[in-house]
Amino acid sequence: MSHLEDGYTRIANGLLDDLARAKLSGSEFRVMLAVIRLTYGFSVASRRIKAGELMRKTGIDRRGVRRAVAKLVERGMLKKAGPYFEPNLGVQKYAARWEGSQGEQATLAGREEASVAPSG
Repeated sequence: MSHLEDGYTRIANGLLDDLARAKLSGSEFRVMLAVIRLTYGFSVASRRIKAGELMRKTGIDRRGVRRAVAKLVERGMLKKAGPYFEPNLGVQKYAARWEGSQGEQATLAGREEASVAPSG
């Protein structure tokens, strides 16, 4: 059984709510949780995370981890900097910047309305 005395990860409720609504594959969700644990769990916004660490935390093979990280970076949910084999990873905490987020959908809807507005 886990106890708070053994450690815990502080995470904003809003970020958890946004993550719960995100349409992610199982591997993407597990990698996202592992990155949160490996960053926020140590009170840092980002850090160098090896594929092996994510493999141990998630139980996903190396290829699956790399694919999930690439997809999460592509969607804007993870921020990545540094070398391919050991990048610094961090969570993009502003869900409106995630591809497919409700904030992006609202922005796109506004653009569509503007583009089909009747001319005077």
